[in-house]
Amino acid sequence: MEHKNHLKKAVLLLTLLGLLYTGITSVLGVQGATSISLGQSSRANLTNYSSSASTAVQAGNVTELNISGQAITTHWAGFYGEISGNITLENANGDVFYDWTGLNALVGEVFASPDSTVQWDGIGCANASEISSIESSLGISATDADNIASTYSSNSHPSFDVGTVTGITGCNSTNTYVNSGPSSSAFYQILLTDRNGTPVYTTLINESTTGFDGNTHDFQLLVGESDAAGTTTLYFYIELD
Repeated sequence: MEHKNHLKKAVLLLTLLGLLYTGITSVLGVQGATSISLGQSSRANLTNYSSSASTAVQAGNVTELNISGQAITTHWAGFYGEISGNITLENANGDVFYDWTGLNALVGEVFASPDSTVQWDGIGCANASEISSIESSLGISATDADNIASTYSSNSHPSFDVGTVTGITGCNSTNTYVNSGPSSSAFYQILLTDRNGTPVYTTLINESTTGFDGNTHDFQLLVGESDAAGTTTLYFYIELD
């Protein structure tokens, strides 16, 4: 099975490593992304604000002044793209016995993790202790405006299954934006961990849905990344139901 994703990152350029999946799974279990096609990557351009705004001032005046500004997050990155694939019957050498090209409406999840050996049988909602550990690894302090509690500020998301773990619900969650504005019904982001406490950043697939930039995408995925760590490696996984 081949999944070609056009990915674009909101913040940092990460090194992407596609995992080769060989062997047979139930239809269709969690799999390492067979291949990744890297698209454009960009970040917010704040150089347009390099010249300070100004106003006239006169001695003796007391003036109300409301100022706005922006700063780029140093703890999060974003990916989005398209998904394609088929159901296949093949041996461990990749010799195809038969395949079914074209899938019905795509349903499932896209995952990213800093670990190449996620323990999927122990997947579940990140607990308070694990969240604290994840924040430490990302260099997030409790006072940061983009801490996990402020980012995954909800626990309302559709129930979903991952592999043999069923009925996952009530996790720390949020939604990435649609047309540059908040959404409460598309591109759910859920913070999961495996039994070792490894973070598994998760999004539910929304096939051909209008995304953050006004174009349609199959997924948008928010992932934790420490700016201080420089370029790091993320491992991508997918499960199609």
